[in-house]
Amino acid sequence: MLRQKTIHKSSSLSLTLGGQTKVLDKRALILTKLKKLREYQRTFMPGSIRAIAKEEESRPSDATPPSPEHIKLWLPSDFPPSERATAMAQGLADAEAKLREAQCNDAFVAVRRHLHYKQHLVAWRDANAVGQSMATRSRTLIDSTSDKVRAAASKYRLARRALIALCGEENVTHLPPLLDSDLTSDIVVEDDDLAQRRLANVSKKKKRVHNSTGKTTVSWIWTKYLGPKDRELGLEECTYLFFHSNSF
Repeated sequence: MLRQKTIHKSSSLSLTLGGQTKVLDKRALILTKLKKLREYQRTFMPGSIRAIAKEEESRPSDATPPSPEHIKLWLPSDFPPSERATAMAQGLADAEAKLREAQCNDAFVAVRRHLHYKQHLVAWRDANAVGQSMATRSRTLIDSTSDKVRAAASKYRLARRALIALCGEENVTHLPPLLDSDLTSDIVVEDDDLAQRRLANVSKKKKRVHNSTGKTTVSWIWTKYLGPKDRELGLEECTYLFFHSNSF
């Protein structure tokens, strides 16, 4: 997860000096953890050490080394099934499969949680924010939450991809692919840019949130449950969504 956060953070084109420092600190931490991982791989995954050496030999001498967050880990999912028996200790592939399943569950819940938070922020801004300054502060919070949604979605997709490599797609049907079009709530809000222009010119609060109608297609993420605990959380989220969508 640290690697994904670093990838997501470093991809920003407008990093502040503080943001750049955080990226450098995270990269240093990744290298420390990677060194420890390589020590374990020498004992339990000799195939990964051979793969790393082969990868290094094939890289052109004048090529720029990959940044820490893009270095390939060479986990069981990175090997074809035919090579796993000789590349690693028995049981490691099953262990990674359990890890990836848990990552999918965690990321799935995080996506919904951040979407709920974003939805509440947008609703509050549209109902209460007046003037350019307040609209700008609201937009900053909304953009930050959108980044968290995308990071959680990326974690889900990568974990699901690894799980498919380990178990086969036919055994991962309970984890549907997560598309960008799925990252929506069931409330329609005014476009952010248009809302900001209007907020800068109004002198009183104006409500611009509309409850979705029966014709709106709700994303599968609001009806899919990955387990008993997730179902309990899902019911709480539905209650939260209902009351907040009708509270303005």
